[in-house]
Amino acid sequence: MATQLEAFRMVAPEFDAESDAMVQNFLDLAPLYINPEIYPTEQRGLALVLKAASLMFNRKKSSTGSSGGGAVIEEKEGDLMRKYATSADSLKAVDIYESQLNQLSLGVSGAGVMTRIGPYGT
Repeated sequence: MATQLEAFRMVAPEFDAESDAMVQNFLDLAPLYINPEIYPTEQRGLALVLKAASLMFNRKKSSTGSSGGGAVIEEKEGDLMRKYATSADSLKAVDIYESQLNQLSLGVSGAGVMTRIGPYGT
């Protein structure tokens, strides 16, 4: 079974440039935001990984903005070109990790049922 750090690296490849220590800090913070005990034992680690990724995503999203515009959506190093999102563009940035955590929670809250059965019963 993969460690939480290994699972994080598989689930959230957009943070590959972040150090293991930084990722571990967010993994350590995750249980302060969600109660892992409400998830079945086999889903607790994944729930914490998704919450940590969500926290990192939101940190990244808030730190890439500027006072004059939205988040940086394009950046070129040679001859320094930077393009900022309009408010409409910044609304497109969706926290997929929080969405996945919410889907995982559906089976816990009773609002829905998650199964391992794929399409057409496979």
